[in-house]
Amino acid sequence: MKVILSNLSPFLTVGISRFSITVVASLCLLAGSTYGQAVADLTDSEINEKVVELISQNEFLQAKPYLDEMKKRLGDDPDENTLEAIDFFTASAELQRYQQSKDEEALKNAVKMFEEYVNKHSSGPRKIIAQLNLGDAYADLKQFGKAIQTYLAIFNSPQTSGSVRNDIRRVIAKTYLKTEKPEEGIPYFLDAYDQAVLDDEARAE
Repeated sequence: MKVILSNLSPFLTVGISRFSITVVASLCLLAGSTYGQAVADLTDSEINEKVVELISQNEFLQAKPYLDEMKKRLGDDPDENTLEAIDFFTASAELQRYQQSKDEEALKNAVKMFEEYVNKHSSGPRKIIAQLNLGDAYADLKQFGKAIQTYLAIFNSPQTSGSVRNDIRRVIAKTYLKTEKPEEGIPYFLDAYDQAVLDDEARAE
């Protein structure tokens, strides 16, 4: 199966991180069907088209039945880029399920999937976004120590851009406030303030 999913921008999903949460309110398609046709009966091309359409609209949960079928058709020797994209967006679907339903089991599933993604696709183009989502999920589960370690991995990565590093610095500082050692967040607060001297909105946070 030749898929085009891997051609999607790695940054399509930034909207599901804490920095800019996008909760899709539209109803999910009936699982396993599209216009009354079973997903398994669709051609490879039709599945490709549907996946790209839904993911480009950040409708990850609706895309999940198609992603599952796509992964099933990849066989025993899948293209790594395609598999990386499928794994990321499948995890994103579980996170979106949690955002819509507040079902903690969905959040735990998302954590497991993002953990697997980070371990399996250590050089993947969506790794930083996966780590952001994983850190946020840990925080929602009140596992603040794990959240901070995940944020620190992003903060210390040479692949992290300056703007993301500034954002994550503030998140680290705020997350420390929820722990038993909030004082350990002081250096990050001070650094965040220094970085925000010319940014009134950031300084107010």
